[in-house]
This record gives sequence, C-alpha cells and structure tokens, in this order.
Amino acid sequence: MLLKAKARRREILLGLFAICILTVYFTDVWLITCGFDGCPTPRAIQTFQPDQGGRILDRYNRLMGRLEVVRRLNIDLKRDVPEFVQQAFIATEDRRFYQHGGLDWRGFFRALATNLRAGRTREGFSTITMQVARNTFAVRRYPARSLRQKFIELRLSRLIEHSLTKQQILELYFNVIYMGNGVYGVEAASRDLFGKNTRQLTLPEAAMLAALPKAPSVYTPRRHPERALARRNLVLSLMVKEGYVSASRLPGLQAQPLRIARDEWRPKDPNDSYALDAVRQLVDSIIQGGTADIIDLTVRTTLDRNAQLAADRAIRRQASAIQSEAGRRALVQGAMVGIDPRNGDIRALSGGRQYERGTFNRALLAHRQPGSAFKPFVYAAAMAAGYTPSSEVDDDPIDVIQGRNVWSPANYNDDYSGRITFRKALIKSANAATVRVSQAVGIPRIIDVAHRNGIVSQLPNVPSMALGTAEVTPIELVTAYAPFANGGFRVRPRLVRSISTSDDVPIWISSEPDKNPPQVMDPRDAYQVTSMLQSVVDY
Repeated sequence: MLLKAKARRREILLGLFAICILTVYFTDVWLITCGFDGCPTPRAIQTFQPDQGGRILDRYNRLMGRLEVVRRLNIDLKRDVPEFVQQAFIATEDRRFYQHGGLDWRGFFRALATNLRAGRTREGFSTITMQVARNTFAVRRYPARSLRQKFIELRLSRLIEHSLTKQQILELYFNVIYMGNGVYGVEAASRDLFGKNTRQLTLPEAAMLAALPKAPSVYTPRRHPERALARRNLVLSLMVKEGYVSASRLPGLQAQPLRIARDEWRPKDPNDSYALDAVRQLVDSIIQGGTADIIDLTVRTTLDRNAQLAADRAIRRQASAIQSEAGRRALVQGAMVGIDPRNGDIRALSGGRQYERGTFNRALLAHRQPGSAFKPFVYAAAMAAGYTPSSEVDDDPIDVIQGRNVWSPANYNDDYSGRITFRKALIKSANAATVRVSQAVGIPRIIDVAHRNGIVSQLPNVPSMALGTAEVTPIELVTAYAPFANGGFRVRPRLVRSISTSDDVPIWISSEPDKNPPQVMDPRDAYQVTSMLQSVVDY
C-alpha cells in the first residue's frame, strides 16, 4: 500500500514537472513568435513608416487622398532635431538609452522598488525602444493595454535594437510618440504648441515637449498650464542632473513663462473632396469605428482621379458662370455624379462648389426637382407602350384639369412647334408635348419605369410629375439613367472596391457587380431612348 502511495506521488510530481516544462516551453515559443502572430522581420522594421492616415486609391491604384488627415509630420533626426531636444527626451524618458539593449534592468528594478513601497504604480519602466515597439508594431496586434502587450513589447524591443541603430530608433520615436490633443510626433507638437518647427525651439520649449509623453492629457499646457509648467521645470532639472545643462542656467530657464501659440496646428489635405468624404463615411459604416483607429488602411475605390478632378473643376466653373450671369449674391451650388453604366461603378462625385470636411454632400443627399432631366423616363414609358421616336404628338398650349384647378404648363419662351415627333419633342424639351405623352401612357406607368430603373424616392401620381417636379437625389437620377446606356439593365452604385491593412491583408472586399443584373427595360426601348438623347446632344 505504501509503495502504491509513493508511486502515485511520484507520478503527480512528474506530471507537475512536465506541465512546468511545457509551460516554460510554450511561453518561450509564444514570446519568440510575438504571441504566435509572427514577429516583424528586420526588413519590415527597417522600412517601417509611421501611419500617415491611410490611403484612398482610385481604380488604377493612384493616390487620391488620405483616409484621415493625421496630425503628424515625419522628420529626419540629424537634419531637424537639435541635440538639446534629443537630450531633453532622453533625460526624461530613458536616461540610459545608449547603454541598454531595449530593456533597462536598472530602471525596471528601480521602478519595481518604488511601486512596491508606494503600494501602487507610481513609476513606469518603459524605455524609448519599448515605446517605439508599442506605437509601431504592438498596437497593431494588441490595441488594448495589457500584460500580454507588455511582454510583446519586450520581445519587439529586442528585435528593434538588433535591426536599427540607436539614432534610427530615436528618429522613429520622435515620429510616432503621442503628444496629446490628437498630435503625433515632436514636429507636429512643436507646430501645434509653439507655432514653429523643431529646429526653432528654445530649450524651455524642448523641455515642455519632453514633459508630455508621460501623460499628455494631464500636462497639456493649453488645459493645465500650472501642471505643465511644473512638469517642464522638472524636465529642466533632470537635464541638469544628467549633465546636459549647467546648474547655473537652471533658475533662469525655469523662470521663463510658457508661451503657447493661440491657434492649434491642423494640416490640410489639398486633395480633399466630397468624393473622399463619401468614401470615409462608407468605410466608417463598414469598419464600425474600431479598426480604423488602429490600422493604417488602404481603401481601393471605383473613382478615376482624372475624372474626379475634371468634375470638381466643372462644378466650380459652371456654378460660378451661372452666378455671374444671373447677378446673384448668394452662392450658386451644384453637384455631379459620373458612373460606369455597365456596372454602376462611380467614377466621379462632386457634392458642391466649395468643399469643407464633413459638409453637406449634395451629390448623395440633396433632394431636388430634376425638371427636364426626368423627361427621358416619360419617353421610356412611351417606348414600352409601343410608341417610337417617330411617333407624333401635338406641341400646342394645353390645360390640365386637376379637381377644381387648371394647370397650364407652358414651353420655354412660349415657343410651340405644332405637330412634332417624340424625338423632336425631347430635343426641344417641349413641356406641352411631354405632358400630352404622359397623358397617353399614364403617370403610374412612368413612375413604374423610373422606380425599376433606379429611382428610390417617392414619386407622386400627379400630372406635373412628368416635368420633373418630384424631388430626387443626383445619385438616384444618374443610376436610373444607366439602363438607357447599357441595354436595359439596372445597376447598383459602387464606390469602394476593397479595404485592406497597410500590409495588403484584406479586411473587406465588395461584392462584384451582378453578372446577371435585372433586366428592367426592353433592349430595343433602351436603344431608342439613348438614340433620342444623342439627338439632344447633337442638335
């Protein structure tokens, strides 16, 4: 019995020992592989570029703009960062930066002792290299702060130290560190707080910047000037302690007041447009907020950069000409949408004359009366009813009885042509003739044609609807025109083709246009309407 008990204990001990060995082994493997996700290669570390806000590409993969305008300006350490600026950060954030290999063991045990004495976390031990790891590769894998992320930071720090020189690590640090108020990097912070570039900083200003990484929201000088001043003066004291500044200069430096720029620095993207705003809103709805905040996304769109530039120019030029011609003081606006009628891919989208981020996008949201642009649906309904472009209609003054009221639609300049063909009626945009055609085919039939083609707004069953009095959006109208040009098939507008990470790993891929789209018009009717519209242009 005793022998069995001993054997049982030995089995348990051996089992526990095996579990310990396996735990150590898998922990080691976990660290070596950066949490089984795979560590970045030396090449990936050496070629890393800080997030510039994501890329929005056109159909030919040409850059159209940024997904977000990031408040960051990347700089060159040797050219742009004075030595005293470097010293301010090293004295504050990692005084043994040039001596350790990524983890400062002295700093670690010092912080551990301080925190144990205090009974809470009072001092951190993150080195500059660890902060670089956190703000480059670790945040992409583990956005939430955790012990797991800290271990990955340690592993990444070693890899970074083996892949980059100290100067390269410091340069990367100055470009990725978060400085508060939505600002990343020392150069952007310098412009935001002091209205100058890093090369123009004074020593107290450099100390103020070095004071921020510890707790940017706590020490921001715009909101908490007293805290910021105290923290800045502490940084100056640390610089004296490390031998970067002589003790005799300290009182004078600490006596200098904070001089903060009145206006915040906010970069502008010269290529920004209503089209890019529409892309951003669509990406937000797909990603639902979270992922877009942590990944440098690449968004491939259906847009054509050249067509987009031409559309924006055309809206500005034409709206300006109309305003000048009419002598109006109020700003004349406009919108334009261009799609590929074969598949619904949007090639250009202009939502107004003067773009500002987040403003009303008329191309997508403005419900306006299309007027004569609605008439092709009247004639499309007529073609479906058996008429042809050569069919004739009277273009004479007309009165339409509406209950107790009489509606008398008139032609432009009261110019009437008598008996004319349907083609001629569309060429001249003859209101009287078009109303007679609508009476012949019926308003419900016209509404049905418009809805099947792609109009989604409500269309009232009233006689004036034939002249485009019902409000629709530009994107609806253009989509509904596509069946005229493609043989009678309804298309689905598409703006974004795919969303991927900066490493080109797909996050979301749009479904391809329908290979068998719904046939909403007889191809012969579509051809005849297109022929009539060509005559309008050729007239």
